[in-house]
Amino acid sequence: MHGCKHVTPCCPRRGEGSTLTYELATYSLNGSYIGLTPLTTQLQLCTGRAADPTAFLDFAHGLEVRCELRLETLLSTAEPLFYDIYLRVGPPALNQLYPVPVRVANLRSGGAEVNQDSGSRASRDNDQLVRRFFSIDSASGIAFGDSSPSSSSSSTSNRLPVVVRYISSATLTVTLQPGTTDLVLPPLLEIEYAEVGVSPPSAAYVAPTIDPEGATARSSFLAVYTMTVDDLSYKVSIGFVVCLVLWIVGWVLLLYLRLRRNQRQAVDLPFLIAAVRALVALAERRCR
Repeated sequence: MHGCKHVTPCCPRRGEGSTLTYELATYSLNGSYIGLTPLTTQLQLCTGRAADPTAFLDFAHGLEVRCELRLETLLSTAEPLFYDIYLRVGPPALNQLYPVPVRVANLRSGGAEVNQDSGSRASRDNDQLVRRFFSIDSASGIAFGDSSPSSSSSSTSNRLPVVVRYISSATLTVTLQPGTTDLVLPPLLEIEYAEVGVSPPSAAYVAPTIDPEGATARSSFLAVYTMTVDDLSYKVSIGFVVCLVLWIVGWVLLLYLRLRRNQRQAVDLPFLIAAVRALVALAERRCR
């Protein structure tokens, strides 16, 4: 695991109309490598909600999708798939893949949540990042010795889990490098997992339902293109300094011209009040 402070610049882009290409290295539950698959809608459990669910791959094109999932949709995934996400960089002939870090918001280590964001930069810098994630997991929620009617077969695919774990929130963020217009920092994928309980089957069992005491199965996907706050603050600071210098120079010039027109003008209290008024009026004109 690596802290956010180890995320270094990596990735050029080819202009506003460029497309980012992500690849998913896919693994089965037993760890077997399945293959490399382009990222399209694997992070979006809310299918059919967006007119173009892959529009977020176009640079600077954000996307937000939210929905409430039916439990049947979650249970339809019999065996979870695990992914490592990469960004394809450089010329296609080089076939270069840059690993994208994954921040799991409710990651636990030693019984404590290690990625709790207090809003400070220090808390973000100390986050623990991972590489592998899943979208839906119903297999790990199957209890041993399940005596439900659906467990007549020894195969776990025929048994209902006690809980289903899934992505409740996924955010893919691409950030411009400070001071550049053609380079981006490595994207960051932020995931939060949730789980829903499955009501135990009964004689009148018809279909799985969400546990009345559990949370609803809500899920969202958000793609964000942004710039660093430090870069924005730097540009604002430069603009402020330039405005301030122009303001003072203009004010001094104005006082000089007034004194030159009226060389008998005494630098007294009325003159200073008029000078301050002129200073305020000049600032309004310069910095609008």
